[in-house]
Amino acid sequence: MNKYEAALTMMPQIDPVARPSLLAATLLYRELLLIAREQHYPILSQRVFLTDERKTQVLNQVSTKVHELALKEA
Repeated sequence: MNKYEAALTMMPQIDPVARPSLLAATLLYRELLLIAREQHYPILSQRVFLTDERKTQVLNQVSTKVHELALKEA
Protein backbone atom coordinates (compact mmCIF):
# COMPACT_ATOMS: atom_id res chain seq x y z
CA MET A 1 0.00 0.00 0.00
CA ASN A 2 1.50 3.35 -1.01
CA LYS A 3 1.17 6.55 1.01
CA TYR A 4 -1.75 7.80 -1.07
CA GLU A 5 -3.69 4.60 -0.43
CA ALA A 6 -2.88 4.81 3.28
CA ALA A 7 -4.14 8.39 3.35
CA LEU A 8 -7.42 7.31 1.78
CA THR A 9 -8.02 4.76 4.54
CA MET A 10 -7.92 7.62 7.07
CA MET A 11 -10.53 9.70 5.24
CA PRO A 12 -13.42 8.69 7.57
CA GLN A 13 -11.50 10.31 10.44
CA ILE A 14 -11.33 13.67 8.64
CA ASP A 15 -13.92 16.38 9.32
CA PRO A 16 -16.66 15.94 6.67
CA VAL A 17 -16.37 19.62 5.67
CA ALA A 18 -12.67 19.19 4.80
CA ARG A 19 -12.99 15.83 3.03
CA PRO A 20 -13.84 16.94 -0.52
CA SER A 21 -10.83 19.24 -0.92
CA LEU A 22 -8.43 16.86 0.83
CA LEU A 23 -9.70 13.93 -1.19
CA ALA A 24 -9.41 15.91 -4.43
CA ALA A 25 -5.83 16.92 -3.65
CA THR A 26 -4.88 13.36 -2.70
CA LEU A 27 -6.35 11.79 -5.83
CA LEU A 28 -5.05 14.47 -8.18
CA TYR A 29 -1.49 14.25 -6.83
CA ARG A 30 -1.65 10.44 -6.94
CA GLU A 31 -2.66 10.68 -10.59
CA LEU A 32 0.18 13.11 -11.32
CA LEU A 33 2.63 10.66 -9.78
CA LEU A 34 1.28 7.87 -12.00
CA ILE A 35 1.78 10.03 -15.09
CA ALA A 36 5.30 10.98 -14.00
CA ARG A 37 6.10 7.28 -13.60
CA GLU A 38 4.62 6.45 -17.02
CA GLN A 39 6.83 9.14 -18.56
CA HIS A 40 9.94 7.96 -16.64
CA TYR A 41 10.03 11.00 -14.34
CA PRO A 42 10.74 13.87 -16.75
CA ILE A 43 10.02 16.39 -14.00
CA LEU A 44 13.32 18.25 -14.34
CA SER A 45 12.95 18.83 -18.06
CA GLN A 46 9.22 19.18 -18.65
CA ARG A 47 5.96 19.80 -16.86
CA VAL A 48 3.87 16.78 -15.88
CA PHE A 49 0.16 17.54 -16.08
CA LEU A 50 -3.29 15.99 -16.24
CA THR A 51 -5.41 16.36 -19.33
CA ASP A 52 -8.83 17.88 -18.82
CA GLU A 53 -10.36 14.46 -19.43
CA ARG A 54 -8.18 12.81 -16.80
CA LYS A 55 -8.92 15.60 -14.29
CA THR A 56 -12.64 15.08 -14.88
CA GLN A 57 -12.26 11.35 -14.27
CA VAL A 58 -10.41 11.94 -11.01
CA LEU A 59 -12.91 14.54 -9.81
CA ASN A 60 -15.75 12.15 -10.59
CA GLN A 61 -13.98 9.64 -8.34
CA VAL A 62 -13.82 12.30 -5.64
CA SER A 63 -17.54 12.94 -5.89
CA THR A 64 -18.33 9.23 -5.71
CA LYS A 65 -16.01 8.69 -2.73
CA VAL A 66 -17.43 11.67 -0.80
CA HIS A 67 -20.96 10.34 -1.30
CA GLU A 68 -19.91 6.83 -0.23
CA LEU A 69 -18.35 8.19 2.95
CA ALA A 70 -21.46 10.25 3.71
CA LEU A 71 -23.70 7.22 3.23
CA LYS A 72 -21.58 5.10 5.57
CA GLU A 73 -21.95 7.71 8.29
CA ALA A 74 -25.69 8.18 7.87
